[in-house]
Amino acid sequence: MALTEAEEAFLTFDWTNEGWQKYFNELYPQPNHAQAMKFKKKWYRANIDSSLDANFDPLEADRARREASETKSKKTDGGPGLSSSEAFANVAPAAVSSLSRPMKRMSL
Repeated sequence: MALTEAEEAFLTFDWTNEGWQKYFNELYPQPNHAQAMKFKKKWYRANIDSSLDANFDPLEADRARREASETKSKKTDGGPGLSSSEAFANVAPAAVSSLSRPMKRMSL
């Protein structure tokens, strides 16, 4: 699922923003993490971008975005479709053997 421009902007918003910090610090009682996300969305829609979908789930969208990024990096780490262990298996044997030699003990 592709994110809208408003959703992408919400996920990358700098939450050290003075307006948001003032609003959040005045909430009583302080909301837990799940509640804080609802307040972030409400504040963001009221103060930054009213086009943000009210049904947008930032936690799910961020999770999906990170999973897509991890999948992409797995494919690019060792070549297309290679896991990190498969990529390691493609290392030159001389490099691997130098890693498997025991370390010399150093005296103090």
